[in-house]
Amino acid sequence: MTKNNPYVTVDMALNLNEFDHYEIYSGKKGTNRKIKWVHIVELANLNTTFNGGELILTTGKKWITKEKYAVPFLKKVINSDCACLCIELHTEISNIPQELFTISEKHQFPIIIFHNRVKFMEISRAIYDFIYSKTSPIDSVLLNQIWSMEEDINVQLSPIYNDNNGGVFLFVNDKAETVSDFFKKELLNIQIFKTFIASANATLVLLTFNKNNIKNKIIEILKNLNNSDTYNILVSPFFYDQSSLFDAVKKLKILTKIAQEFSFSTTTFYDEVHIEKVLYLLDCKYLEQLTDEYLGPLIAYDKKSNSELTLTLKTLIELNGNRNETAKRLFISRQAIYYRINMIKKILSENFDQPNKKAMLELLLYNYFNRTLKNKED
Repeated sequence: MTKNNPYVTVDMALNLNEFDHYEIYSGKKGTNRKIKWVHIVELANLNTTFNGGELILTTGKKWITKEKYAVPFLKKVINSDCACLCIELHTEISNIPQELFTISEKHQFPIIIFHNRVKFMEISRAIYDFIYSKTSPIDSVLLNQIWSMEEDINVQLSPIYNDNNGGVFLFVNDKAETVSDFFKKELLNIQIFKTFIASANATLVLLTFNKNNIKNKIIEILKNLNNSDTYNILVSPFFYDQSSLFDAVKKLKILTKIAQEFSFSTTTFYDEVHIEKVLYLLDCKYLEQLTDEYLGPLIAYDKKSNSELTLTLKTLIELNGNRNETAKRLFISRQAIYYRINMIKKILSENFDQPNKKAMLELLLYNYFNRTLKNKED
């Protein structure tokens, strides 16, 4: 966020105190849209003009439940590049036409519902104060601002961080309160800040601590959490100054995208992810071409014969060619593993033990089993 182009995202606005008892009715994936203005609209007047970036507040009385008025209005605000539509609703959600939900989801345009009465002027003031005021925002909004940044920004971090501390960011898909409570119980000298990222349906948690200790303790707690229960937590690199703080956020955002591609379901540290980083950067279509070039005949044979030669090759490479361990992992006999290896060599028509080729096969096999097959199942 810069002085020349001030904005707040929908995600950031939802963390303001004035947004109370809200529900994201639809368009959750679009809550990273930028808000530049607040516009109060009571009539679905198609002559109303918008400049883009408006957060629209309305009660929608007499028209939001009527498709012939609501649908053209929604299409207009979407085409005008507005940020979101907030409705103070005094009836049940089921009264909103289904077509609004469908259009909103298609365009990733957020529709926010207030189930209780809210004060539009207070919401407007809070957003404008955040955009233009020099005072620091509340902790959750500041964290959301850092997450939403497109480049390193000049923000006042003192409410959540000082240069005497180190820290780490956690991206928690569920059980965020449980995770926070566990850290509070285990570590007395730690500060915890949280913000909800609606677009990702996850909570960003910041842990800050004295630089001279407890990093290893935090790692131990995260691994113990994962051993005792299944926690879907992504962990950024640790940081020890303001510059590396922003770098930690950037890398955590990359990790969230990688985790989505490869369906990580346990606690995952950015520093412990390796091959996925390379695969994520490569063009998927080119990877498919390479997979077909190197493994196509083997995959085709498996499909035709209902065999597991491709899985056998993957396991064999992972175990550095150890036949006995491969047979144990696949629950087959030693005689069967030798038969499969001979079949693999015959189908691929060449040796797969050459170092450079082995590295390529390992990359392609990992991608095939951890991303390609997952995408086909989806």
